[in-house]
Amino acid sequence: SQCPLLDMERYVLLTSGPSWIDEYGDPSKPEERDALLGFSPYHNLEKSVDVAIQERGFDEALAKRGEHIPATLFTTSTADDRVHPSHARRVVHKMRALGIGGKVL
Repeated sequence: SQCPLLDMERYVLLTSGPSWIDEYGDPSKPEERDALLGFSPYHNLEKSVDVAIQERGFDEALAKRGEHIPATLFTTSTADDRVHPSHARRVVHKMRALGIGGKVL
């Protein structure tokens, strides 16, 4: 698939998401939700800035501009019946809103 699954909290609400609960976990169960949020790209964007500064030694100003994130191209499709295009669209929007999406298409 060319469509990334990026929001692990809401994936069950769109298209084939409910069929993946056995594989990924059920975000309606608190213990499984915590695990899902631990690796959900959408939910870890803010954390990536802190990790870049504290663990990887990035300059704070550079990290806040997203210099720790490589140039990224997100693709999606309205024809994919498994992953809704909103996953990629919302991640790009959130990265830009956070100011770390300068190299994101």
